Amino acid sequence: MPRALTSPTAALIGAALLSTLTACGPKKGGTDSASATVTASASATPTAEWNASPVALSTTSAEAKDLYLKGRKLAEELRLHDGRQLFEQAAAKDPSFAMAHYQLAITSATAKDFFEHMNEAVALSDKATDGERLMILNLQAGGNAQPKQAREYAEELVSKYPNDERAHFLLGNAYFGQQDFDKAIEQYKKAIEINAQFSGAYNSLGYAYRPIEKYADAETAFKKYIELIPNDPNPYDSYAELLMKTGRFDESIAQYQRALSVDPHFSNAFIGIATDLMLQGKHDQAAAQAQKLYDKARDDGDKR
Repeated sequence: MPRALTSPTAALIGAALLSTLTACGPKKGGTDSASATVTASASATPTAEWNASPVALSTTSAEAKDLYLKGRKLAEELRLHDGRQLFEQAAAKDPSFAMAHYQLAITSATAKDFFEHMNEAVALSDKATDGERLMILNLQAGGNAQPKQAREYAEELVSKYPNDERAHFLLGNAYFGQQDFDKAIEQYKKAIEINAQFSGAYNSLGYAYRPIEKYADAETAFKKYIELIPNDPNPYDSYAELLMKTGRFDESIAQYQRALSVDPHFSNAFIGIATDLMLQGKHDQAAAQAQKLYDKARDDGDKR
């Protein structure tokens, strides 16, 4: 699905949630992931306009750092509930850890929870590193429907931290939100150059290629996304949407079925299969597929 915006918060703060719902992994050459350094406070941040290193974390707690990095990996692989539990623990270990609240905002299930944690992250940003502060302000601007300001924070982040894949991803998301797809593609590619295992960048790259009708490139990106996280339903769903868009309905259904084999409650796959059947004129089968989703509904969100 598009960039994994599945929570009830998405309609209100979609631009903000685009910030970090990505996948991470070891950087090329075996170096640590982008935000892996622990620093004592914002005063430890390099003062130069350009930083050779990725954005550093501002927690003084090794336990909080470990919980955060594990949670970020889960969240960026779209296991938001599991990641959120670790972010809560990280915030408990270090109450001044701004990025723990940043991630708690992103993984929130409600708008109220999102804004509570976002505001807490903003309040703690004076204790954060400069890169973290820019990420938090980017999230705040997105959450408050200020896309131009969000883009400017992302541009500043990239200018100061050109070796951070997440910085480029944030800027790519800002351009994507403004439908400047060529610039978005450029930034996603830069993120991948820094970290070839950064799975979310491939997902977003596929969606950026779609509106400019570079379908072969989109297909390549989605296949790589599947390769990187084959045990999550979302990569199959993203690829299925492309196949539907290009009229390959039976192939699309097969990918949705693969998503359901990973997660039998993955709502988007039921909707996707029903849509593929409807577009083929198989209306009775489409209605039956939609009924399956209703019958399996776990909450009112699924029923709606």
